[in-house]
Formats: sequence, C-alpha cells, structure tokens
Amino acid sequence: MTLSLSEPMVSALLTGVGLVGASIVSLVSATDEKAQTKRITLSVIACAGLVVGGLSTFSQYKSATASEQEARTAEMKLEETKRAVDAASITLKDLDMLNAVSPNTRYHVRLSEDGVPSRPCQTKHGIELTFPGSSDSRTVRVVKKADGRYYLFFGLNLSLAAAHLYEELAFAHSLANPAPIIEADKSSDKEVDCSTIR
Repeated sequence: MTLSLSEPMVSALLTGVGLVGASIVSLVSATDEKAQTKRITLSVIACAGLVVGGLSTFSQYKSATASEQEARTAEMKLEETKRAVDAASITLKDLDMLNAVSPNTRYHVRLSEDGVPSRPCQTKHGIELTFPGSSDSRTVRVVKKADGRYYLFFGLNLSLAAAHLYEELAFAHSLANPAPIIEADKSSDKEVDCSTIR
C-alpha cells in the first residue's frame, strides 16, 4: 500500500511539525531557566501545546481522509451513472427504426399467465398502488383468453418501440413473473373485472 500525500494531509503534517518544533524550543527554554517554578510552568504549557497541536493535526488528517474518500465515492457513482446513461440512451431514430419492423401492429407486454384469475388480479392491484390510475386507463388489465387462462397485460395499443419501453419498465420494477414478453394486442381478448374476484 503506497502513501500518497494530498494537500490537506501535507498541511496537517506541517502543522504538526511546527507544533513539535515550538514545543521543543519551549522545553529547551524552560530547562535553561534557573527558577524551578518557571521551568515547570513552561514545561506544562509546552506539553499542553504539543497535545493540543497533536489532536488538531490528527483531526485535520482524519477530515482530509474522509473528504478524499467522499470525493472518490462521488466520482465512482458519477462514472456508474454515465455508463448507465450511455447504455440506456436511445435516440428517436432508434425508436423509428424499431417501429419500422412492424408499423401496423399494436402491442402490449404480458406480465404473467395463470389458470385462476385471483393471482393476476392481486398483482394488478399491487401495480395500481405503484402506478395509480393504471387500471382506469386500462394500461394494466387482466384478460381471459380462448384457452381459458388468465393473462396480466401492461400497456395497450402500443407501438413496438413503446412496448419495448414498457418492457424495460416492467423489468425495472419487477412487475413480471417470470419475464415480460411483448405480444400483439388483440381486441378479441375478454377483460376480467378484478373487483369481483376474491
């Protein structure tokens, strides 16, 4: 482990050296005095000054080290944020290209599938707590398909690019079980009224 001295650490070190030097001079002066009382008084004052200076130096050093650690932590967090923003940056051109894959189809994101309506309705209620109004806007809904199974959908009548963003939101908030899937919206799906499901 290498010791690198920053400006605050050098300042604390110089303060400490100055205090030690002053204390030594005071002690030497005190020993040259003939009167015993003066010598003891000057020695006590010099030692007290050395202790106070030492504590001050230690406090400066601790403060400097804490400030450097905070600065390093902040710099690391900034780098992580920059990497995340770079990875997540999607341009309008990217979204247009994604929509061009299937421009006339509308999508939603499937969050779950179940044999009984109670579980998807319960999850829908939890999502409504996180995103108030999502049920009223039909952004989150439970439907029963022709196969007799119940599906929890997120998003309604979305472009492919919008469906991708909804999928990312579902991942970020752990809304799906096991993983969100983008599917084509079909108006034939029968919506379930979860208020009647226990």
